[in-house]
Amino acid sequence: MDVTDDQGDPLSFTVRQSGSIFRYHYNLNATVQPGQAAMISSSGTMTGLVKQWSPGVFIYSMNHSPAAPSPVRRIELYRLPKGARLLAVSPSDLPNKIIDGRIQIFVDVMIPTGGSNLVAIRYRMP
Repeated sequence: MDVTDDQGDPLSFTVRQSGSIFRYHYNLNATVQPGQAAMISSSGTMTGLVKQWSPGVFIYSMNHSPAAPSPVRRIELYRLPKGARLLAVSPSDLPNKIIDGRIQIFVDVMIPTGGSNLVAIRYRMP
């Protein structure tokens, strides 16, 4: 996994896991002044998050609960395997489209302080 700041510079970080909860701790490269936004980006692949729901049907479900002391904007892009057929997505209004033969689902949400955001995707493979 890579974590970068808004300039694209890498951030050093550690990960602590407690059950199914992962906590990322990082040091910012520059001080964030009161009232300013802190922008970071993480990119990577996590294994074990997609479960088989029934024969040929798979589900991904993640409840994101930021521990930040302020609202958090989450922007995420999910890419389903080639040949997947989207069966359901929650929230149901998440935009999706096919790019390079793969369904992509886009999430852009503001999570209030102390809040969470559940994303669930169910799809069928041939």
